[in-house]
Amino acid sequence: MIALAGDRRLIAAEGEMLFHQPYITAAEHFSAEKLRGVAERIDMMAANMAQIIAARASVSRDTAKSWIAAGKRFTAAAAIAAGICDGYLSDPLRKVVPPHDGRLIRKTRR
Repeated sequence: MIALAGDRRLIAAEGEMLFHQPYITAAEHFSAEKLRGVAERIDMMAANMAQIIAARASVSRDTAKSWIAAGKRFTAAAAIAAGICDGYLSDPLRKVVPPHDGRLIRKTRR
């Protein structure tokens, strides 16, 4: 979610973006009442995530919810195509060039 906070969202050519359901890892004992409160908080987090993803990627909330539920992983190219990222991150030592067959080639300047 932090990656979606920027006004301009760039991704490394070999990067990935993953949306997954929020969860907690607990090493303490919970009562039923406390667990219900935790579950409500997680549900609220998932709803907020779906709203943010939908707004940033210009997709419906249902689409964003389905990505979260499925643990959807996007390659850099797929993240850009889906509107999650705006483009590739530039590295002054690396130039990303899309060849004719659609794959990405990294050329390193020395």
